[in-house]
Amino acid sequence: MARITKRFVDAAKPGPSGKEVTYWDETLLGFGLRVQHTGSRAYIVMYRTREGRLCKFTIGTPGKLTPDEAREEARQRLAEAERGGDPAAERKMRRQAMTISELCDWYLQDIIGWVKPGTIVNDRSRIKCHVKPLIGKLTVLNITTAGVIRMQADIANGATARGKRNGRGGNAKGGRGAAARVLSMFATILQRAKRNGLIKENVARDVKKVSYQETYALSIVGRNQDAWRSHARIGGKRRQQNGHWRRTRAFAYGLQAHGNPFPAVGMD
Repeated sequence: MARITKRFVDAAKPGPSGKEVTYWDETLLGFGLRVQHTGSRAYIVMYRTREGRLCKFTIGTPGKLTPDEAREEARQRLAEAERGGDPAAERKMRRQAMTISELCDWYLQDIIGWVKPGTIVNDRSRIKCHVKPLIGKLTVLNITTAGVIRMQADIANGATARGKRNGRGGNAKGGRGAAARVLSMFATILQRAKRNGLIKENVARDVKKVSYQETYALSIVGRNQDAWRSHARIGGKRRQQNGHWRRTRAFAYGLQAHGNPFPAVGMD
């Protein structure tokens, strides 16, 4: 064994007869460099699970990580395994996790016979017009309360508005009413999935329906100050008289004061 350094990585070769070989680091037990018969290299970490299974976890390649970065990542994975975790199994679970689109399709099938046909039609339309375009590609493991709040604000601001189509539920205007109905439906979807063991937590359950001030503030957070001045010029006197502009501006400045504003929006 030897300490894995950049020079060691560059000089590492496959084993005799071109077989795959793993070189283990002498400073961190379980951390190694795997060299395949093609010459490709990857940092790995080997650990035992709480059940006693021996597992390998691929950290990354030398082209993306330095030996010191890979060693630190290996140290974290070993500590995770020591606490009873299984990094390899968790990575596999994330890759195989159901997407929000797949979860919604499951929900539409699962509620047949339990709710009125009209409700299914409306839910299918809301899912197609609002949920899938905004968060459909996320997995159920990646969806967060912040993501649900962001989805609600986008719908309220008309991000998913579309023209009239044939049939019931064909006109998706967006707005606060639509956002509130989609939020209620999505919370129901997650709660049903939780009861069936598909997810561990309903991240939409405690999200409140967004107010006008919150909707507007969320739509301009991150823009430059010209947005504030433009808004103040257009009907600014009337807004200042009824206090609306002051409340909206104060809310949005409050969001900008936090690195990750969205978890605070619409929450207790």
